[in-house]
Amino acid sequence: MTLIFVQGQGGLSKSPGQDGALSKIPDQGGPLSNNPGQGGALSKGVQPYQACIAISKEIMLARTLDCVRVLMEKKGSDFNHVNVSAAICRLPKLYHHTEDLKAILLLLAKPMQHNLTDFSSRHWGDMLWGLSKVKDQAGLEAGALLDMITFQLSQGAKEEFEGCQIRSLAISFYALAIMGRTKDGVLPQIAEMLVDVRDELNCQDISNTLWALASCDLKDLCPRLVTVMVEEAEEHSGRNFRDYSGRPHSETSKDYAVMSQDA
Repeated sequence: MTLIFVQGQGGLSKSPGQDGALSKIPDQGGPLSNNPGQGGALSKGVQPYQACIAISKEIMLARTLDCVRVLMEKKGSDFNHVNVSAAICRLPKLYHHTEDLKAILLLLAKPMQHNLTDFSSRHWGDMLWGLSKVKDQAGLEAGALLDMITFQLSQGAKEEFEGCQIRSLAISFYALAIMGRTKDGVLPQIAEMLVDVRDELNCQDISNTLWALASCDLKDLCPRLVTVMVEEAEEHSGRNFRDYSGRPHSETSKDYAVMSQDA
C-alpha cells in the first residue's frame, strides 16, 4: 500500500512507496479548522468546533468497532485531529474482529493525513499508545498510520512535544520502542527530552522506560537515557514500581539489573 504524506496544505511530501520519491501534492481540502471539509457537516454551515464535539461524543458512545466504521464512512471527511485521536484511542477497547479494525484504520488514514500538523503533544501520546495495542492485529494498516506520525515527529519532536505532560512523553517513548520504531530518528529525540525532565518522572514512567530500554535493546541508541534511568531507579528504589502493563516490581527490578550492568 502506497501512502502519501502531506505537510500543511500541499508542498513536498514523502511517499513510502516502492520508488520512495518526493512528489508535489496539491491541497485536497481536508477538514482543517479553516477549511470547510469535503462535503460533510462542516460544509453545511455547522461550526467546526460544534461538529468536532458532536463527532467525538459519537465515538465515545460507540460500543462496537462497526459503529465507529459506520461513523467514519458517513462523517470521515469532517474528522479533525481531535476526532482522529479519539477514534484511535477507542480501538483497543472495542477490538474484537481484525477485519473491522483494518477497515477503520484505512478510513482514518485520509483525515490523519489532512490534520497531521494540527495534533498536540497529548494527541501523539494517546495515538501511539492506541496503535501499540492493536498493531499486531492490524499489521500494515497500523504501520501506515505510524509512518505518518513518525514522519511528522521526525521533523522536530521537541517542538511537537513542547509544553506536554510528562505522561505523554513517557508513553510515546514506550509505545514507539515496543513497536520497533528505532530507525525514524524520533526515539533519540524523545530520550533526550526525558533526560531533561528526569526530576519530574514518577515510578511508572521510570519503570516503563527501563523495560523499553532493556527489552528493546536500546542501550546504544539512547545511552544517556540508560544512565539517567538507572540513577532514577536507584533514587526511587524504595517506592512501589508498576508500569503501564501492570508488571510487578520484581520484573522491573530485573530490567533495572540489566541496565545497571551495562550503565
